Amino acid sequence: LISLVSLNIALLASYPLDTIRRRMMLTTLHTVKYNHSFDAFKRICATEGWRALYRGALMNAFCGSFLAFLISASQNLD
Repeated sequence: LISLVSLNIALLASYPLDTIRRRMMLTTLHTVKYNHSFDAFKRICATEGWRALYRGALMNAFCGSFLAFLISASQNLD
């Protein structure tokens, strides 16, 4: 249980940085160009709101929690 809680806390803390990294990689295909990561953060928050930084985090949390459960269950079988 503690591993699931710590996994989800770490996910929620790092997911906005992952979103910014993904957006910056994809800007080569679009007209929106970010100068640096803080510029990307400001623009995303200004245009789409702060919730856009966490878009997709819930599904990622479910997948991570399921994998942590599988690892824990497989260790208990041995």
